[in-house]
Amino acid sequence: CPVVVVTSPAAVVFAARQATLRVAPGQQWFTLGEGSARALARAGVPGAITPRGGSDSESLLALPQLQAPLSRVGLVTAPGGRGLIPETLAARGAEIHRADVYHREAIRPRAAQLAALAPLPPASALLVTSSEAFDGLWAVLDAPARDALRQRPAVASSPRLAVQLASLGFQAIVPAPGAAPGTLLDALAADVARGRFR
Repeated sequence: CPVVVVTSPAAVVFAARQATLRVAPGQQWFTLGEGSARALARAGVPGAITPRGGSDSESLLALPQLQAPLSRVGLVTAPGGRGLIPETLAARGAEIHRADVYHREAIRPRAAQLAALAPLPPASALLVTSSEAFDGLWAVLDAPARDALRQRPAVASSPRLAVQLASLGFQAIVPAPGAAPGTLLDALAADVARGRFR
């Protein structure tokens, strides 16, 4: 495929376990975020194109190189997710060649992990990078635990996650331009420096 889209660092890791990754002549590789681009570079594919305005599907799909008309697109990913990338690229004329190189499994938090949430100090924050992972946690929390989390700042790695958090009653939502831990913490630190949180 002249275009290859890799959706996560995990997709890079599992793809590289199954095949040698390399750039074919004239081929362009794309990632949603810098973490995936760095993982690709370590796996032998330097120079992946990454959106600058964010690390979500919408930012990737806004790149000028991924506008119509498209021919063939390789998608290195996992089953599940919103399906926005393959659907949008197909609507732009792309023939999608999908490689599901791993699959996600919801991990139910253990009782000890849930109990560890209760004594967290007020000056703590929730970092949210995955709707599926957050849903798995939220589903098992009781009302008091949910209320306690709502009192803390929540750092969202994409506008879509920020909307989801707002719909659940979170008031102090910090937008971050990506899902890397350092990016999330930098966004939180910037808000703290501006005096928004203590």
